Amino acid sequence: MVREQIQRLYFRRDGNLASAQAACRRLQLLTERGYLARVRLPVAQGSGPYVYRPSKARPATMDGEEGLSALRSSRGRRVESAAGLYHGLQVVDFYVALHEGLESVGGRILTWLGEGEARYSLASQGKRILLSPDAYCLWCFGSDEGAFFLEWDRGTESITRLAQKLQQYEAYYRLQAYHDHVGEMGLKPRILIVVPDARRQQKLTHWLASRLGKSGFSALPTILVSNRDKVIAYVMGPIWHTPDSTSCMRLMD
Repeated sequence: MVREQIQRLYFRRDGNLASAQAACRRLQLLTERGYLARVRLPVAQGSGPYVYRPSKARPATMDGEEGLSALRSSRGRRVESAAGLYHGLQVVDFYVALHEGLESVGGRILTWLGEGEARYSLASQGKRILLSPDAYCLWCFGSDEGAFFLEWDRGTESITRLAQKLQQYEAYYRLQAYHDHVGEMGLKPRILIVVPDARRQQKLTHWLASRLGKSGFSALPTILVSNRDKVIAYVMGPIWHTPDSTSCMRLMD
């Protein structure tokens, strides 16, 4: 996470954010004490912000301290490439927006699994299939609960590659593997796909509308699609599109 993300999640008092200076002082102290490691985010000009992750040499007590263990990388492993680093930070942006959105209506995130923790291997028709979503989330709002897998699309993958991912999900849902995988026996996780812009969103929803329900994609659950700007600005609003409808729905619907 970068400082702004950490500040929004952990540096609040009575609903107000602590100052950036206070957050920086604490992050500096945690880094000096060996709890955190940091690298500069690559940028075209100047110096990018620090990206913080747990240090490999951190004291053993860190995992026992409430909250700090949540600073683990959302990808569940060390991110080496600049593209991977930006991708991981964008997933954190989604997490922060969802956390704040649920909190604003009295809900909360019950379980969040990053890519490494949500990864799941299964056998289907004699083949080994690896399901690798960007995240898994279980949330609650009042007496209601919901779950979803997150696919954060950067617009760099072809529709063919997305079709391959959906075929993996198809096998997963056909075998009802989510009962053993994520443990919430009464819930069937949805699939959330966040795309970079409205053009990509339109292309993807049209493609999905022509495929869903047909042979090879009949077991898939509800798929919700929206673009990055709307999701970060208003994740709990009526911004989610289903491929088979022209109207929008909320995440809680």
